Amino acid sequence: MIDVFDISGFYIILSILFGSLVSYFFYYKENNINNNKLLYFLFTIRSIFFSILFFLLFNPTYRFFHRQIEKPVVIIAQDNSTSITNSTYELLNNIGSNLIDFDVHYLSFSSVVTDGLNLVNGGLKTNYSKFFNEIDSRFKNRNVQACIFASDGLYNAGSNPLYNNNILFPIYPIALGDTIDKKDVGIVKAEHNEVSFLGNMVPINIGISMKNAKGESVTVSILNKGIIIYNKKIDIKSNDEYLSLDILVKLTDLGLQKYNIKISSLDGEQNLINNNYTTFIDVIDSKYKVLALYKNIHPDIAAFNNVLNDYKHFDLKLKHVDEFDENINEYNLLVIFGDIDKENIVSIINDSKVSLMIFDFNKSSFRNTLNNIISFSPKGYNEMIYVTKNSSFSKYTFSEGLLEFIKSSPPLNTSYGDYNLINGVEVVLYQRKLDEDSDKPIVSLFEKDKRKIAFLTAEGFWKWRMFDFLNNNKHDFFNEFFIKLTQYLMTDNNKERFRLNYNNFYTENENIVFNASFFNEIYEKINDPDVRIKIVSENGKEFDFLFLRSTQEYYLDIGKIEPGMYSFIANVHGYEKQKRGFFNVTELKIEQLNTQADHKLLSMLAVNSGGKLFYKNETEELLNLIRSNSNNIIHIKEKFQSLINLPWILVILLFLIFSEWIIRKYNGFL
Repeated sequence: MIDVFDISGFYIILSILFGSLVSYFFYYKENNINNNKLLYFLFTIRSIFFSILFFLLFNPTYRFFHRQIEKPVVIIAQDNSTSITNSTYELLNNIGSNLIDFDVHYLSFSSVVTDGLNLVNGGLKTNYSKFFNEIDSRFKNRNVQACIFASDGLYNAGSNPLYNNNILFPIYPIALGDTIDKKDVGIVKAEHNEVSFLGNMVPINIGISMKNAKGESVTVSILNKGIIIYNKKIDIKSNDEYLSLDILVKLTDLGLQKYNIKISSLDGEQNLINNNYTTFIDVIDSKYKVLALYKNIHPDIAAFNNVLNDYKHFDLKLKHVDEFDENINEYNLLVIFGDIDKENIVSIINDSKVSLMIFDFNKSSFRNTLNNIISFSPKGYNEMIYVTKNSSFSKYTFSEGLLEFIKSSPPLNTSYGDYNLINGVEVVLYQRKLDEDSDKPIVSLFEKDKRKIAFLTAEGFWKWRMFDFLNNNKHDFFNEFFIKLTQYLMTDNNKERFRLNYNNFYTENENIVFNASFFNEIYEKINDPDVRIKIVSENGKEFDFLFLRSTQEYYLDIGKIEPGMYSFIANVHGYEKQKRGFFNVTELKIEQLNTQADHKLLSMLAVNSGGKLFYKNETEELLNLIRSNSNNIIHIKEKFQSLINLPWILVILLFLIFSEWIIRKYNGFL
């Protein structure tokens, strides 16, 4: 494109010459026009017409500046959580309607951020960080003049908003709620294992907050099935006291057990919602009993112990070899850590049919007794090695995430030497040095006469667990590796053809999700038959659902349902296969645990951002302050446009050609 403002004179002269030549071609043989002035005038009109046409073939452009005025943006937001007892819809709407010279946007926030204002406050949590991050995402690089939001300063989800780096605009909070420190006792938490075994004594840690009640007494009680199983009187010794109670509860019944924790109310106490707390423990029979033996403490022991403790179908007993007095045939799996150095115990284990998992096999007492399966000849020193999965291993699957985790995990420590594996040993993980794979095993499996053995020829798996947490903030991939290995060693204990996966505990803002699998007689996954489930609430109301098919499995998401205890029966159509169970939906009362407004937080937010704290009766002052700081932003953009796209160019051309035609017509030359 050619800029018309600095176009070379050559193109203009060339266009004029071309237009003149074309016009000359039309008029040099014109014998009907005797008036030379008229002839020259018509020649000039046509020359200009063709010169412009020819000039436009070079696609000349012209430059101009576009001026755009951006109004200041004001964000008006409403804390929509249930801790706000009165609606702020009218208050905030009136503020927005008085800011006619501003670009006003309305938002509501609680645990999520939505557009517009709400008449009813129904949010179950308050998350300031999500609110401010959403504003930053929506209004980045905009002329945000102010953020006005009405709130009580209480948050119970997300991070502290005072440390949010996305607040780049003045904040004007409207303080709501009561800051008076009222008399109150409440249950802050109840911590325990969600799953435990029948007959166990389970510790429950109960946190109790007591304010402005010095010299008074309350009673803490725990009820199961309407029966009081714990009762204790507590004397309050100060006006700001926190008490942590550790209580042992014996599990006497199978299934999902409901425990109601109650604390008696004080005279004049207004907030009674936090005086009650409901929690659940899933009491199961021990399906898989695992015995782990060790002689020397090693971090791999703790890492493996944490995996099985997180999984409800395992009952792990950890024993020092000197304390061994067990009947090992009562266990489904024996786990050996390193060299236990007890010939009699080694002999008992070798003679048993219980499946084995042996850590650091190269240094274990079983290296000599099981050398008919894997023999190892050490070369005198240790080495750090990485691992890689055996591409042909297919006894169970690895998720894509687990495969990536194994590739990037830190190296393990193993003894350098040569291995000899008999036929039937299947390698799960091989050694890898830098980018070079080897045929030396790290994890191997062997099965004979229904006894399965896993050989782990390295140590340092605890580093994998730390690496998983550092990168993913959880231990899911590390747990997946050892859970699948452990499950494989006890496969014969799980021959169920219909399997149903679900959670026992949900909160009222979570979707209820079920996953199911069905196997044919040779244990191949199929999803041809329909799978239905009937869910029954505490008051007897029934809900029927049909599972959706997903690849070779089944999936059901029934959404959110009312809090309470629910039982269910799931059936496979055409087969006598069914599953029964329970799950509980807990009411979220987090907004009611603390009702004392925190205006100090709101004030600090305002000051740190260059804003100011206001109250509901100061809205006129707020409006005046915002109007006085109003600043439009003028955006000037340089733009280029082709002359051929301008309408007036066409008008000029049409005017020229029609003028010539009219003159010729008027003078009788047509």
